[in-house]
Amino acid sequence: PLLAFNDVVSSFFSKFRPELMELNKDQLAEGAQKHRYIVDSLRNGHLSDAESFLREHLTSVGKKFK
Repeated sequence: PLLAFNDVVSSFFSKFRPELMELNKDQLAEGAQKHRYIVDSLRNGHLSDAESFLREHLTSVGKKFK
């Protein structure tokens, strides 16, 4: 599962890197907090929580960058 997640993240960053460089400090901190939640959920074995939050996060991010 983590290898597939890595592929998703790599693909995302290659496509949206310019937009990410325009985020302010608060937006970056919020994104980091969300990513920590996903990783912590995976680490603690809460796969359904991680999956649900990741889906919500990607949907939200996708809308911002359309």
